[in-house]
Amino acid sequence: MKPELKKLLVLNLPYLLFVYLFAKCGQAYRLAAGADASAK
Repeated sequence: MKPELKKLLVLNLPYLLFVYLFAKCGQAYRLAAGADASAK
């Protein structure tokens, strides 16, 4: 792996993890049973 690519990946990894985590939370909320927000 090129050093430039490795440095770029290491610097941006925390942001990618947060994006992945919140995307999964949003997906779980959308797929949860319930007709509206109060029922979820």
